[in-house]
Amino acid sequence: MADDDRYTADRRTLDLQLLTSVYEAVREDDAFAAMAQAWTARFDAIGDTFGEVDDDPLLAQEIERVTGMLGDDLETRTGDPLQRAVEEIPSAALILTATGRVIMMNQPAEQRFDLVRGAQIPEAIIDAAYVGDYRAMLRSAHVANNRSRAIVRLAAEGEEDRRPLAEISLLPSLGTSESYVALRVLDLPWSDAIGDILVESFALTKAESDVARRFFITRDVDHVAAQRDASPDTVRSQLKAILAKTDCHSRHELIDLITLTAARLAVSVKSELAEWRDPLLREKVITRPGGAQLAYTWMGAKNGRPVIYSPGHSLTFLLPGPADAVFRKAGLKLFVISRPGCGLSEPDYNLTSLEDQAAAIGDLISHLDIRGAPAIGCQNGILALLSLAANDAGAVSGIVSSGMFWNKHNGTAQNLGRQAYGIMHLASRSPLLMNLFIRLGLRSVRKKGVEWYIEHSGKELPVDATMLETTTHMPLIRHAVQHMFFQGQDAVFREFQIVNENWRAIVADTAIPVHMVLPQYDPIQNTADFGDSLPGNFTHEIIPGTGTLMLYQQPALVAQRIIAAVADYTDRKK
Repeated sequence: MADDDRYTADRRTLDLQLLTSVYEAVREDDAFAAMAQAWTARFDAIGDTFGEVDDDPLLAQEIERVTGMLGDDLETRTGDPLQRAVEEIPSAALILTATGRVIMMNQPAEQRFDLVRGAQIPEAIIDAAYVGDYRAMLRSAHVANNRSRAIVRLAAEGEEDRRPLAEISLLPSLGTSESYVALRVLDLPWSDAIGDILVESFALTKAESDVARRFFITRDVDHVAAQRDASPDTVRSQLKAILAKTDCHSRHELIDLITLTAARLAVSVKSELAEWRDPLLREKVITRPGGAQLAYTWMGAKNGRPVIYSPGHSLTFLLPGPADAVFRKAGLKLFVISRPGCGLSEPDYNLTSLEDQAAAIGDLISHLDIRGAPAIGCQNGILALLSLAANDAGAVSGIVSSGMFWNKHNGTAQNLGRQAYGIMHLASRSPLLMNLFIRLGLRSVRKKGVEWYIEHSGKELPVDATMLETTTHMPLIRHAVQHMFFQGQDAVFREFQIVNENWRAIVADTAIPVHMVLPQYDPIQNTADFGDSLPGNFTHEIIPGTGTLMLYQQPALVAQRIIAAVADYTDRKK
C-alpha cells in the first residue's frame, strides 16, 4: 500500500473512532471523557492535520448533524438535584450550605424571605422554639449521623400570628463530604386556579372568592377586613355565606377544603428558580458605544479609591467575604466587570473575544471616568487587561493578577496532558468540534448540575479537591459558573478562543508594571518555571499551599498582596 493510501486509511480509521465516540457521548453522558480521548488520539497520530476536521466535508457534515441533534436536548428539564429540590414544589424552598448560606432558591422563597444567593440565612425566620432543631440539622450536614430530616415552625410573618411549618432535610452530594440543607415551606400557596375552582364549583362571587383567598393566607378575620377596607362584621357575614355554599361546618373545614384543592393542583404546579442576579444587589448596566449592554458591580469600600477588576476563571467571579473585608478596610473600591457573554454583558461579535473583553474594560473605565486607575486580573481575566494596556498605555497604571491563566503560549505547554492539549487547540483548529464539545458539556451540566462541571474542571489538584470537599464557598462558586453559562455556550466558546492568543507578543512593548500572585500548584505548568520566564516588567510571588482556587484558599492573604501592589502603582503614578 502506498504511503498516501496508508495515511488516508489511518485517518479514516481515526475519523470513524472519533465519530463513534461522539455518538456514544450523545447517548451516554459518561462517555464524554472517552470522546475527548478519541480526538486526542487523532491529534497524536496525524499531528498538524488533526484540527482540519472542518475541512473534511463528510466528517464536518456528521459533526454538524450531531450538534443539531443536541439543540432540543439542551432545553430538557434539569436533573440537578439541588435545582429540582426547589423547582418541583410550588411553595418557598431554599438550598443552604452546611453553614447556613443560600446556594439557590425558587421565586416564592425569594419573595418570602427577601434573600440573595450567598446570604447567611437569619435564624430569626425560624420560630424561637425550633432554632435548636435548625442548628442540629446544620451540624448533621457537616458530619453524617442518624438525623436527616426535621419539621420546624417558621416565625410569624409581620403582624400575622401564623407560624407555618417547614421541612428541613439533607441532600448528600457526590462532590463534597458535607451535605446540602434543603429548607422547604410546607404551606401550600393560593393560586388563581383555586379561586376558579371555588367559583365554578360552589358559585362563589368574586368578592367571596377574594375573602376566601385572604382568609386562607392570614387565618384572621381582622386582617382580612383591614386588607379589604371593610368591617370585621362584613367579613364574618361573607365567611358564613362561603361556609354555606361549600357545605363546610366551620372555618377549619373551609381551610381543609382549600388545602386539599391546593394539594391536588400542586401535583402539576412547579415553581421557577429565582433568576440569576448580582448577589451584592449593586449591578448596573450601561450601553457601550457599539450598542452592546455591559454589566458591572462593585466590592470593597463604597467611597474608596477606584480599581478595575477583571474576573477570569469560570469558578471565580466575585471575591470571597474575607477578601472583600480586607479591601473595605484598605479603602479600595473594586469595579467588577461582567465579561462580554457572561451575566448581562452582551458580546460584540464584530471583535475577537480578546478584543471584545479589552474594549469592554476600556468602555467601563471611560464610563466611570477612572482612566489611569490600577487594575486586578483574576486568571484569564489578566489577558484582557494586558491587551488593553498594549493598545492604550494610559488606560491603567499597573496590573496585579491573582492566579495562573490558561494559555498555550505560557512556554510550558509540554506539561499538558495530551487530552488537555488537544482541547486547548480545538477553538483555533476545529471550531466544529469545539462547539460540539461545549454543547455536550452544557448538556451534562443541565442534566447533572453544576457539581458535574466543578468535578471535571476544579478538582484536578489535590489541594483544590480538598477545598471543594466542603460547601463553604459553593454559593459563590455555583454563582460564578452560572454567571458564565447565563447566555449559553457562546461565552464558553469565546473563552477557549482567548486560550490561543499569544499574550507574550501582546506585552512585548508594554511598559506598565505587572505583578503576578501565583499558586504553588497548577495542573498544567510549573508555576516557578513560568514566573522565571516572565518579561522584565513582570514581578511575581508564589503563595505556598495553594492551587487554581487560590482566591478561595487564601482570600485575605491574596487581597493583602493585591493592596500592596496597588499602593505601589499609585505611588509611582504620583
